[in-house]
Amino acid sequence: MGDVVRATALLHGLRRLHPGAVIDWLVDKESEGLLLHNPFVRTTYVWGNHPTEGTWDVVVNLEDDRDSAAYATAHGRSIRGAFLKDDALAYTESGWFDMSLISNYGKERADELKRRNTKTYFEHMFELIGARWQQEKPIVVLTEDERTAGKRLVRSLVGEGAVVGVNPFAGTRWRHKSLPDDRTAVLLRLLASHGHTPVLFGEPARLAAVSVQTGVPTVDTSGSPRLLAAAVAACTTLITSDSLALHLATAVGTPIVAFFGPTSHAEVELFGGHKVVPDMKCLSCYLHDCDVVIPCSERYDLKKMATAVDKLAGKGSGRPLRVV
Repeated sequence: MGDVVRATALLHGLRRLHPGAVIDWLVDKESEGLLLHNPFVRTTYVWGNHPTEGTWDVVVNLEDDRDSAAYATAHGRSIRGAFLKDDALAYTESGWFDMSLISNYGKERADELKRRNTKTYFEHMFELIGARWQQEKPIVVLTEDERTAGKRLVRSLVGEGAVVGVNPFAGTRWRHKSLPDDRTAVLLRLLASHGHTPVLFGEPARLAAVSVQTGVPTVDTSGSPRLLAAAVAACTTLITSDSLALHLATAVGTPIVAFFGPTSHAEVELFGGHKVVPDMKCLSCYLHDCDVVIPCSERYDLKKMATAVDKLAGKGSGRPLRVV
């Protein structure tokens, strides 16, 4: 879902390239709601219930799996991204796909290119479609009712005052993208000592131990991604892993402090936010796990996170929350 959110920035470039065109989007069911009310999109189709006939003048396929490539090949008069060539996965000229699993250079070279990459995802994507990125942001359109619901949800947990959202987890694909429970607890105490009011984002069961230990409440993010976006919008600042919450924050305008280890920090644009990156040579390894004695998840500098929040939110702007 995070990839869907950040890909919406491309709509700005497509509109500049094709001012009079209509734009449709084909997406999986769980991400359909993220495109609701998007002014650039005419029709959102859900994979599995999508058109099987007809063609588009241009198809932009950002997925490197066979089904998506086959669909792009069959239904696009012109294709940008992945397609099938002689029944094999291929792609149009792209620095992004050069770093992917279907890279023309093979996985070893692709991984090296990924580690050396200095361009943002947005720069790569706009180059893919033949445009130049002009600092356009992702688009998630929330209604006033949704924003109000997000504020009510957060305020029901922490009351009035500036709120720092803390999203320590990032799924299970890369273990060390997440902040361990014990370090999350330390971070929450640090934020409170700096005069900020923290609230946790995540699944309550997963965060139960930290929440009980610190007294910091949890915003349940396992439900609607739109409600998650609205809750993120209600925060003064968000500390987050490389995850859906990060990309939603870029779309709704919440200042971000993000920490990176196994995935590339260079490709993520925070639009004025702060990145916390350990001093390690093995960063951007894209390994599910690793055998480093002290992995990156144990090296994220928590003091830097708290200090970055001070700068973004204004030191002491939050109502202090007692964390024991």
